[in-house]
Amino acid sequence: MAKKLLPSLKVQKQYIQDAKNYCDALKSSYVGRPGIPVKRIELIYSDLFQREYLVGFVDPRWLSSVASGCDAFATLSLEIGDLKSPPIVLVPSKKNLKKNSNLHSIVEHEFVHINQALKGHFPSSFEKSKVDLNEQFVDYVYAEYEANFLQLERWPKLGPPKSYELELKEWCFLRGYTQALERLLLVAIMEKFSDKNLFSTLNKIPKSLEKFLLKFDLETENTHRFIKKLKIFSFQALQMIVRADDLTTSQHLKYEKILKWIGSDFKPLPR
Repeated sequence: MAKKLLPSLKVQKQYIQDAKNYCDALKSSYVGRPGIPVKRIELIYSDLFQREYLVGFVDPRWLSSVASGCDAFATLSLEIGDLKSPPIVLVPSKKNLKKNSNLHSIVEHEFVHINQALKGHFPSSFEKSKVDLNEQFVDYVYAEYEANFLQLERWPKLGPPKSYELELKEWCFLRGYTQALERLLLVAIMEKFSDKNLFSTLNKIPKSLEKFLLKFDLETENTHRFIKKLKIFSFQALQMIVRADDLTTSQHLKYEKILKWIGSDFKPLPR
């Protein structure tokens, strides 16, 4: 799977050149100035892909403000002043990748997303108005499935507990599926698309994922069971991504509509 994800040597060569140019410009103009979140930037060698990728070491508080709960994340571009980076992974500046195997594995997971970006299928933000929302959802599931599988195949200790009795591919599908749900519902609550589009997509998800399982040879009793638990996972996703008390009036209305779609058997727990 790792080899299949690699962009062409031509694309990789251009990426490295763009990354070096960005590093030089950033270091000469911005790094070290007050208010600049990037503390260090460099190309890091990937154990998974035997290629280099751009990594920015940033202020931990800034990272938390833009990606709460993330130890690292990939983005298509980091804009500082008038400079725009090629795809880059951002990590907290105080972390040492060589001494932290868990973080190292997470960064390698994010390198998968950099390769996806270079090949034109970076995980969706669910804000592409010209692309079917259901299609974006399925693409997101697969992008995260790939990243989780490659990460956990290399670092199996970070995989599912044995008590779960899940194969690696089942666990990675579940992770991709639930991550996609969290992102979809968060963007919906932030009012990035219509109610009609959201609920039409939610109702299409089971059939779309059944086709997904067949296409990628992921059909097992467990993966089919996960699909049937769409409303349970949607409810759990809501509890992960938002605090109802923090929502605006219109956002809370969207939240209530999603709860209504999920059904009366589920009630948010007090925090």
